[in-house]
Amino acid sequence: MQLYVRLFANLREAAGANELVLDLDGDVSADELLVYIRQKYPALTPLLTNAMVARNRTICSPSQRLTATDDIALIPPVGGG
Repeated sequence: MQLYVRLFANLREAAGANELVLDLDGDVSADELLVYIRQKYPALTPLLTNAMVARNRTICSPSQRLTATDDIALIPPVGGG
């Protein structure tokens, strides 16, 4: 399965791209996606500590299954004041 994962803020800057194109074996959970990205892109690991996975524009639980037709995004923590 090919999964397109959109990146925002410091994740985009660290990856040097707006999105990642990942070739995965079948569907994965949001948590499994983060493990895969940490293995494939070690430079992103520190930035993924508090990142959230969004599926079809809604933050999803770690066990939520993701498919190739989903709109997937990694959202870094947002600070404010």
